[in-house]
Amino acid sequence: MLLCMPNVCNPLIVQRSFARPVVSFSPNWATISRHETITLTCTVGPTAPLSQRYSWYRDNKRINGEERSFIIGKAEEKDSGNYQCQAGTSERSDPVRLNVTNDRVILQAPPSVYEGDPLTLRCYSPYTKAKEVMFYKDNVMISSSPTDSVTLGASVGMAGTYRCRAILLLELNHYAPHSSVDIAITIQELFPRPEIRADKDGVQEGDVLTLSCHTALNPARGATQLQFAFYRNGHNVQGFSSSSNYTIQSARPQDSGNYTCDTAAPSVSVTKGSPGLSIHIHGDYDVPGKDGLQGNPYAAIVLWCLSVQAMSKLRGLFTPTLCNLSFSQFATQLQILCSKPIFLNLIINLL
Repeated sequence: MLLCMPNVCNPLIVQRSFARPVVSFSPNWATISRHETITLTCTVGPTAPLSQRYSWYRDNKRINGEERSFIIGKAEEKDSGNYQCQAGTSERSDPVRLNVTNDRVILQAPPSVYEGDPLTLRCYSPYTKAKEVMFYKDNVMISSSPTDSVTLGASVGMAGTYRCRAILLLELNHYAPHSSVDIAITIQELFPRPEIRADKDGVQEGDVLTLSCHTALNPARGATQLQFAFYRNGHNVQGFSSSSNYTIQSARPQDSGNYTCDTAAPSVSVTKGSPGLSIHIHGDYDVPGKDGLQGNPYAAIVLWCLSVQAMSKLRGLFTPTLCNLSFSQFATQLQILCSKPIFLNLIINLL
């Protein structure tokens, strides 16, 4: 591709930018026991080249490995660290922590947990069988089970400090309790609270108005499908769909109101709503009053004519005279008068 300017034509190099890769574990545990095997995988976006070299790092130091998968066999404690990968010339992935331990009881949890995910915890005793297992969050027991695992629904409120306690068989018919070390579990946001935006300010009657629902999906969950819905004054105006835009083709004053949007990830049952955005559609005749009169020129003219006929019967309620008022002053006075039962009765009689 060439970038040409007057009297100068230089080649312009256009480089593709690819999403940051993500490191995942299999089995999906952040802590494993010595002598176990774990596979680390560098996942890149669908637009990345199929054949490229990969680079692996532990604690910011390059380690051997040029394939998409990096296998640690018979792990030792020295293999603990923060792992990152790089695909070709991409950015490095975010670091993911792996711990290798020789403890008698290990609380295993995924290295990354996102809101909406099932949070599976395992109280693992690699050297002997557990008779009973208890799980604790912030020193409060949350589960007791004869099995070594428990699954919880992940939400931001589930973040905390976890540990487990297992009754282990040490000798023939002799059991003793052993506890794991504490681990801190954080629940990462799948996407932040959305923000609703309008494509223009000062919307006039007849304008095309597009509202958009803005958020950003966590790159590690780039395959998650998001859906969007829009509301005016709490009433749905566009149901959930893959479109993050809502368009009013010809805005009318009655389209004015407080707009919000929801963003949902149906696959994990996560929904978040935006703060409100006040939209006012300016018409040719903006008359304060009830919604049916707002911006309706015919209603404004009818009320004007009716008020002229009614003024003579409402002497003392309306000063100064109609002719001395600007339209905005008249509209304000008219709104006050419309709330008086005597005025409403006069309009009914005049009609």
